[in-house]
Amino acid sequence: MRPDIKQLFPAWVNSDEYFDLCLSDDIDSLLSCVILEKIKGYKINYFYDFNNIYSTNQAINKAIAIDVDLKQGKCWGNHVVIEENKESANLNRVLNISQENYSQKYAGSTLLTILSYYNVDISHLSEEGKMILLCIDSAYLGFYNDDFKEVHIHYMRDILQFPELLEVEERHTKEEFEGLQRKYRLKEKIKINKEGMLYTNIALTELEAVLGMPLKLPDIQFYMKKSFESDLTTKEYYTTIRNFVNIFSLAMIKKDSIKFSFY
Repeated sequence: MRPDIKQLFPAWVNSDEYFDLCLSDDIDSLLSCVILEKIKGYKINYFYDFNNIYSTNQAINKAIAIDVDLKQGKCWGNHVVIEENKESANLNRVLNISQENYSQKYAGSTLLTILSYYNVDISHLSEEGKMILLCIDSAYLGFYNDDFKEVHIHYMRDILQFPELLEVEERHTKEEFEGLQRKYRLKEKIKINKEGMLYTNIALTELEAVLGMPLKLPDIQFYMKKSFESDLTTKEYYTTIRNFVNIFSLAMIKKDSIKFSFY
C-alpha cells in the first residue's frame, strides 16, 4: 500500500497487543481472518451474522470485527460509511469517501486491503489463485465497467499497489471470474447451527488447495451474546433514526441506501 495512505490508518493495526477476531458471514471475512492469524497471531473467538453476535468460551480479549463496518470500535471494513469511527481500518473512511464523492469509492474487498496494508507477497499464487483474490467481494467488477474502470485501476495500481492483479484482469473476461465464483461457491454464506457450530457451503477444501493456506472454520462451539434488528434506509432518514436506537454496524450499500443493525 502506498506509504502516505498507510499513515492514515488507525494505530492499532500496527499494535503488538493481542486481539480476538470477530468473523462475519462470508469468504471475505474468513480469508481476512486467516491472513490476520498468520501475520498477527489473532484467533477467531466471535461470530457476527448481522442478526446476532456469538462468542466462544475463550473470548476474553478485546476484539476486532473483520469485514464489518462498526459505528464504534476496532474493525477492518470496505464500505462507504457515514459515521466517523476513527478505529475503523477502511480505505473509504481514511480517504473521506462519502455520498458526495461516492463514484470515487474503493469497491474492492477487505481481504485486498489487508493483504496490501501488510505487504503480503502474492507472487507465488497461480493464475487461478490470483483470480480468486479478485473474485472475493467481486473486486474484479470495476475493471469491466467503463464508467468505473479508471477508478478501479487507480486503487489497484496506485493505492493497493497490486499491478499483477490488473494484469490478471487484462488476461481474463468478466465471465471467467463469474465462473470461478460459481466453481468455489464464493457467494455462499457462513452460518451457525443450533449447536453453535459454524458451517458453510463455500468450497473451502478446494480453495485451500489453490491458495496454499489452511482454510477451515473454527471447530469450537459459539454461544449467543446479543441479538440485533436490521433495516435499510436513506441517509436522510438514518440521521433521524440514529437518535432513537443504538447503532452497531452500518454500511452505505448504494449512493443513498444505508443498511444498519441496531439494538
